[in-house]
Amino acid sequence: MSDSNLIRVMRIPESALGVPTGSRGQLLELTGENFDFAVDFTESERISPDRNSSGSIDTAYRVNGSLKNELSFSQNRDEIESAMFNRFTKIAEIINIVADTQITQVTDSSDTVTVAAGGAAFKSGHLARMSGFTNANNSGNFRVASSTATTVVFSGSPVLTDEAAPPLGATIKAVGFQGVSGDILAGATGLTSTTLDFTQLGLTVGQWIKIGGTATATHFSDPALNGFARITAIAASVLTLDNRPAGWTTDNGAGKTISVWFADFLRNGATEISHTYEKSYGSQASPKFYRYNGLIADTMAINIATGSISTIDVGFLGLTSTIENATFDAAPFASPVEDPFNAVSDVARMIEGGANILTNNPAQSFSISLGNNLREKPAIGVLGSFDLGIGGCDVTGQVQTYFQNDDLYAKFLTREKTSIGCVFKRNNRVMIFFLPTVTITEAAISEASRNTDISVSLSYRAQKEVNQLYSLQIDTFSYIEE
Repeated sequence: MSDSNLIRVMRIPESALGVPTGSRGQLLELTGENFDFAVDFTESERISPDRNSSGSIDTAYRVNGSLKNELSFSQNRDEIESAMFNRFTKIAEIINIVADTQITQVTDSSDTVTVAAGGAAFKSGHLARMSGFTNANNSGNFRVASSTATTVVFSGSPVLTDEAAPPLGATIKAVGFQGVSGDILAGATGLTSTTLDFTQLGLTVGQWIKIGGTATATHFSDPALNGFARITAIAASVLTLDNRPAGWTTDNGAGKTISVWFADFLRNGATEISHTYEKSYGSQASPKFYRYNGLIADTMAINIATGSISTIDVGFLGLTSTIENATFDAAPFASPVEDPFNAVSDVARMIEGGANILTNNPAQSFSISLGNNLREKPAIGVLGSFDLGIGGCDVTGQVQTYFQNDDLYAKFLTREKTSIGCVFKRNNRVMIFFLPTVTITEAAISEASRNTDISVSLSYRAQKEVNQLYSLQIDTFSYIEE
């Protein structure tokens, strides 16, 4: 007997297409999968006087499949990178892959974390989040005073605990920045500073930020100045923003040490990222291990709808498949434990043209569909494909809103380009899907009938932003105060 609840799916990184690397795998939680090794048969055309078939001959082999899951902050990050043909850009992050290796010491007397390398990426003014340490005092957000290649020094005399051998998983990560008292101001088009140099913080044009902490001293007095915005220009003392919160105004930040949170971000690119996936059926007495090599994400669909948990579906194309007697990794990394995003309390904002459409045209559903147009490359003497052809990246989607005004419908009629996106927020972490330039290609107002709501259904197609080489960006805030 086989039980679907005992299926075990593991992801294994590859160093090259079809070549698993390392010795560790990552277990996956999922809502469904259909990894498959398919064989094409061709019927022999031989004519036999007994009228029987001369046989079905195998003539092609292919590997494909899909993973289905509920969308959450990090569970399918590797699949998303594969679909986006790119890696997340991170400002500064050091993780103990092996205990006491990448991070080797916490010293209270000097407010210092000692690292093997990478310390210089942490800049004065950064907010660094410490997590996963043995001592509770060493977990939290601390403002960076200075750094070298092997040290990160904090300001403000935080209460730390000496720790000589931080464990596996101990992490120090830049999650934002903070000005000194009265340094960060709200100007007409963004943030300004007197002391802090925005060009030294590792920020990128197009990156999203969240302004304001929870303490009174770390956020602007006017609520309209505390929220999400996107960077459009970076100068030493000016951070120009669009998609600013509604009602944006000016504030001199007097007496405030304003906190600003930033994200890792991912843009669709041209870097091939493949994985091996291994599947086994735990209810079998002697389970075999079905291995699928050289899988690249060909499609990705994000779906958000009222009354539902948000979902992600990823479709793959691959090279070969084998059946093994032993698993690749008997003790793989566990799947992250985290709640999925719902479409109600976890959606902080639906973006269209810089405005929150939840205010004027509340949304009923929103979807993003990405296709990489992969193709198999079969060859004589090769079981499966010897390579995968890479096509263009197509990003499309749909949004359905109540028809409270014709702002969106008018943009279809006038062919005006706009932007669209969604901000998820749960447990101090944020995920933003943003398409900076889209064309609404179809629009339909629902048929009127008795006792029904009128809605408008819109289809869109994304294109690369002016002067930028991407059409979809995903920002992930590892931590914000809210």
